[in-house]
Amino acid sequence: MLVVERLSSGLSAAFGCAALVLASLGLYGLISYIVHMRHLEIGIRIALGATRAGVLSHILSEALVVVTSGVLIGAPLAWLASRALANKYVNLGQGTLMGMGCASFILLASALVAAFVPARRASHVEPAATLRSE
Repeated sequence: MLVVERLSSGLSAAFGCAALVLASLGLYGLISYIVHMRHLEIGIRIALGATRAGVLSHILSEALVVVTSGVLIGAPLAWLASRALANKYVNLGQGTLMGMGCASFILLASALVAAFVPARRASHVEPAATLRSE
């Protein structure tokens, strides 16, 4: 009986890690696409005097707004789902809020890491080359 529980928890952890990797890759792709589409705007901002740190923080804050809104919508829904399933499963309610808080923190941290590479690429845009290309 203990083997089944260990296997179940191991599979749950593996699927959770796979979901985190897929979410990070999706956010990386989204932020890369946004940076690519706004290449001219970013070049003009830097040409007009925006600092590289300002551009970096602007792109990162946009990514965190997307992820934070998803967490703020998803966390209450997940809590409601766990309350609905608490009748069917024993000990489901113990540590649910702590687990959701830790999962939300890990998701926000991985989103910050995933958005950092495109944001750094955006902050190193050469304004002269950007303006010449358009």
